[in-house]
Amino acid sequence: MFAVLASALALAACSGGAPEEATEDEETPIDTGGVAATIVSAGGPDDCSFTWDGEPISPDGIIGRSVVVVGDAIQANDGVANMTEEDLPLIRFEADADAPYHCTSIAIGTIRAAGFTGGTLRAAGTDREVNVLFEVAGFEGNPRRTVTAMDGTGAITVTGRPVALADLGREIVATPDMGSIVGAGTLFLLPAGDTPFGQVLDAADTVFQNGGRATLASCYNPNFDRPFAADQTGTPLPEC
Repeated sequence: MFAVLASALALAACSGGAPEEATEDEETPIDTGGVAATIVSAGGPDDCSFTWDGEPISPDGIIGRSVVVVGDAIQANDGVANMTEEDLPLIRFEADADAPYHCTSIAIGTIRAAGFTGGTLRAAGTDREVNVLFEVAGFEGNPRRTVTAMDGTGAITVTGRPVALADLGREIVATPDMGSIVGAGTLFLLPAGDTPFGQVLDAADTVFQNGGRATLASCYNPNFDRPFAADQTGTPLPEC
């Protein structure tokens, strides 16, 4: 699985997407490994706003800075071939617990487009944090998708079956090739746009506490703003 993560970073570093001329802020050296920056999302579907380490930023600004973070990590380790999972930079996504997931999903999609394959979620004003994975488009190493849909009330369905949060760990899909990544499997979380951020965090944390890792919808698409009731096991989700 790490080979998939490293390949995604290499692809992002070589595939463009970064501005031809980085701004002075984007060229600021960034520590690699661990959490490289915190993106705070706020607002709703028509008025999303974001900050990067406390500074207001647009989605275009996020992509510019995130590409620099990826490049810094590769350069600091003298190439992707020398990197371990611990060397991969992470972005923290933070929002109020009762904020709709919609704006966070846009931030996650922007970061994934820059080559990030995972991050961490934290509820504003708390120390509660949980690591998550993003699906990497175009790689066969993605886990089978057992879609865990969440609606605006936080109600959970797994392949169309209602499932209580406390029972979510039983739905984890075994993924033996995850290697040294924490957890022996994953569960694909597909929150609706109005699912409260705190409830997405609860679901991801439940998966983690049961020995797995939550894989979040990794790009913004209108289809990702509604829960899927049908059986989606092993079925590709809509292209972004």
